[in-house]
Amino acid sequence: MASRFWGLGCPKIFHEVATLLILFDFILKSLRAYFVDNAGKRADVLLSSRIFEQVLNLKLHACPSSSGVFANRLREFETLREFFSSAFVVALVDLPFILLFLVIIYLIGGSVVLAPAIAVPVVLLTGVLLQWPLRRAVDKEIDQKSQKHGVILETIGALETVKALGAESRMQMEWERFVGQAAKTSLGARLITGTGINFSQMIMQLVTVGVVVLGVYQIIAGEMSIGGLIACTIIAGRAMAPLGQIAGLLSRFNHAMAALKSLNEIMALPVEREPGTRFLSRSEVRGEVEFKDLTFAYPGAEIPALRELNFHIAPGEKVAFIGPVGSGKTTVSRLLAGFYEPTEGAVLIDSTDVRQIDPADVRSHIGMVMQEVILFQGTVRDNIAIGAPFADDAMILEAAKLAGVHDFVSRHPQGYDWVVGERGSALSGGQRQAIGLARALLSNPDILVLDEPTSMMDMQAEKAFMTRLGQALGDKTLVLITHRPTLLALVDRIIILGNGSIVRDDARSRVMRMAKKATEAKRQKARQEPGHE
Repeated sequence: MASRFWGLGCPKIFHEVATLLILFDFILKSLRAYFVDNAGKRADVLLSSRIFEQVLNLKLHACPSSSGVFANRLREFETLREFFSSAFVVALVDLPFILLFLVIIYLIGGSVVLAPAIAVPVVLLTGVLLQWPLRRAVDKEIDQKSQKHGVILETIGALETVKALGAESRMQMEWERFVGQAAKTSLGARLITGTGINFSQMIMQLVTVGVVVLGVYQIIAGEMSIGGLIACTIIAGRAMAPLGQIAGLLSRFNHAMAALKSLNEIMALPVEREPGTRFLSRSEVRGEVEFKDLTFAYPGAEIPALRELNFHIAPGEKVAFIGPVGSGKTTVSRLLAGFYEPTEGAVLIDSTDVRQIDPADVRSHIGMVMQEVILFQGTVRDNIAIGAPFADDAMILEAAKLAGVHDFVSRHPQGYDWVVGERGSALSGGQRQAIGLARALLSNPDILVLDEPTSMMDMQAEKAFMTRLGQALGDKTLVLITHRPTLLALVDRIIILGNGSIVRDDARSRVMRMAKKATEAKRQKARQEPGHE
């Protein structure tokens, strides 16, 4: 029989078939890996773009208080992407084949199938039972890692302040506390995962032993050959292979689900452009501004920042808001730009409620210089044109000259290609403010809002700033927020705020005369006090 087998050339045919099967298996696995990786890449591009779009569209009151924690939550998208583009998909595809392999083992070895058939539900049940403690550990671990990430981001962002205050030891203690908590929780999650992996491997070894033992009894009974036993052993190992990955995948699955939960919470936050909302389009704006019966309180605040505010600014009018710290001056500028919505009342631009206009459309007509000018990594040119990609060099140069940027940039060897560093660390405060003003002037806005625009400038720079700004204003509406009396020469009207309400609204000349009289009265009173020399 054997000589006939060899004479027919069966070993050669068997060798060729085996080679083809192995090659076919290699090709299939390579194609599977390619399609999984390609799908992961496409999902990465589409989903990450959608998530970042959501972040940019968030309403400011919905943003988490800690930027570090928020950034770490966004970073969890990587966990989700890697999970769905890794062994999970492969194991998921392989799971249905377990039943097929069990059927084949039954056809070859009969009762031998009992060993893997009992092991499969045992491994699956163990995985399900480990889910509850693992999910709790993973949720806690992600929360603590977010807090740890928040500490390091905030420390790096304010490293100069930390050093100036001598707060290194305090921040080190905070860091070590969060690291210790995260490490302890992570250890618990790894112990649970390790228990599942070790149990699965033990079951797989028992399956191999069980198949061999049952197969021996089948061979003794003459119901199966040695070749059949070998085949059953190989197929049983193939059937149990996906289950061997389940314990390890459970940990990654829980991390992915926790990440998905965090991302879903972010995607559920209120945005400036709700789906289905139809905004009015305003291609032209005259510059009329009105606050009508406006009351506003910041989220979580018990006391309103502004109370029943009513004022009207005509197109082209120049108005200054002054008052003590916390009187609501900066809040006025934030509401005007649509960063926040009034609790009561309305903000009107050209007699239209800003909530009816697309936020981007509103801001395209408003040039803002914030109290703290933030620059981004890149060159001076990049930072001036960051909100106006259409701007050419001529427009950038004109805005830079009006804002005084050209004066210090022209003396630098790199000129407008001067790299400003992270958050503008290579520039002085006054230089950053000048770039902020250039940004605001670049798009030739109809309304100019300046919040303490010269707080970091010296007297000479401030004088030059006033001269250039006076030339640039023209018929633009100006809303100026300042503590500097010299800047009031730019306006025709002054609104004094106190505790979120209007104390006085009058022409600049009358307000200045009133202030002068009040100052003289204080001096006179001081001279009359006993003990004054």
